[in-house]
Amino acid sequence: NNNEAALPTIGCSIIGALSAAIQDKGDVEVRPGTVKPYSINTLVIAGSGARKTTVDAMMMKAASCFEENAFLTLKPQHAKQKAQRLVWTADVERLEKQLCKGVADKDQLKLIQHKLGELYLNEPTQVPTPNILYRDATPEAIAKGLDAWPSAWLTTSEAGPLLSGRTMSNLGLFNSLWDGDALTVDRASSESYVVERPRLTISLMVQEKAFARFLANQGSLARDIGFLARFLVCFPTPLEGTRFGLNATGSWPHHEAFQARLLEILMSTLPVDGVMPTREVLTLSDEARAALKDFTDQVERQLAPGQAL
Repeated sequence: NNNEAALPTIGCSIIGALSAAIQDKGDVEVRPGTVKPYSINTLVIAGSGARKTTVDAMMMKAASCFEENAFLTLKPQHAKQKAQRLVWTADVERLEKQLCKGVADKDQLKLIQHKLGELYLNEPTQVPTPNILYRDATPEAIAKGLDAWPSAWLTTSEAGPLLSGRTMSNLGLFNSLWDGDALTVDRASSESYVVERPRLTISLMVQEKAFARFLANQGSLARDIGFLARFLVCFPTPLEGTRFGLNATGSWPHHEAFQARLLEILMSTLPVDGVMPTREVLTLSDEARAALKDFTDQVERQLAPGQAL
């Protein structure tokens, strides 16, 4: 722990980075017929000087490298699809001109209409360039970004402005994204669209007073609709006054290996020849399923009147 940050803070950051990397790789069948995303939301409540920014920046390394490497990796596919688009556009314009000039022969007219229909159905689509990192974006921007690339990571080490701003103006949207269901976005002034199987990881770090303001303004709604229940929350004990660098080594072999593995996983989610990889569905072992049921049963008991939850 060269940064001498609280271990819960580091742990939440690791979970967030791992979730963001693997959430586009597959899903997990938590029980027969019930498939859920890998995505996990985390919330760290810690004061100034808790090394939140340092830890957050280190964990974002793989995601930042992924966006840069993906752009270079996809350049040949982008060039190929640009050429295909030019050919497609030329074919459409040629047939449309024939229709505008008028075609006397009914059979020829039907043939042109048939060819145009096939071209419209097979319009080339551009391979998207991944953009997974979001720091301070509106709900609309996140939804639009997910329409282009289906996996996103909303992360910040100073979530006060985010919690009090436009980002958290639509908590229901984030609940839907946590569930991983298709997202329908209806627009009156622009084209509506559907985001198929979006994935979103949220990793927030916030100071206690800023979080208290959020609870005062939106806490009742956040609890009632289950927004806060979708987070793993930690409130680490402050380490100020105990950090003297006694355990610092100056080397980061495990961190570097972890980031390299995350980058490898992220790169494997890129499309090949314009085709996106299929997400794999993993099943739980009998032991894991039993452990999950035991945990959910414990939570259910605590939800009873007079209990902790």
